[in-house]
Amino acid sequence: MIKLVKDTGTGWYQAQKLVLDDFGLRFAGDIVTTPSLNRYYVANVIGDEVIVISDGDPNEAPDCSNAEASIQTLWPANHAMHDITVIGVTDSDSDPVSIVIDSIMQDEVVNAKGDGSTGPDGSGVGTSTGSVRAERSGKGDGRVYELAFTASDGNGGSCSSSVEVSVPKSKGKNGAAVNSGTIYDSTSGS
Repeated sequence: MIKLVKDTGTGWYQAQKLVLDDFGLRFAGDIVTTPSLNRYYVANVIGDEVIVISDGDPNEAPDCSNAEASIQTLWPANHAMHDITVIGVTDSDSDPVSIVIDSIMQDEVVNAKGDGSTGPDGSGVGTSTGSVRAERSGKGDGRVYELAFTASDGNGGSCSSSVEVSVPKSKGKNGAAVNSGTIYDSTSGS
């Protein structure tokens, strides 16, 4: 049973009460909602009415704007692989968020002269944890990795972004890595 009340100011109808007599909706997790009845003007005909039922609490997508790498700077540049996770992604609905690494790119050629000739320099695409190598060319300006990711809340909401991890040229005052454009696929062997 739906009891409708017309708003005299707007001409819209509001459903005040919804009673569902269905034993299938009497278990934990079933959603019973308050629908609204909206008047639409279809093909210039006044009076077509549509019942719109919503759970009243639409899902919000996760927020990737504060995402960062769990480790932002790798030192020493000793060719060791380091696991990197994405942190700082939130969900206003408090839904659990899962992260998938979509790609790992870097701003130096994989296996270039002066970097120790090890490769590939990244792994973990398709998983929740990326791994990158603490390595940079001794002839360059440090290395910057970019880990692109997608965060999903399991209810249809998602966001995509990327985080950076750097390997400085040196630990000194002017040794910070400079992002020269992350165009090389870190997961490639060469």
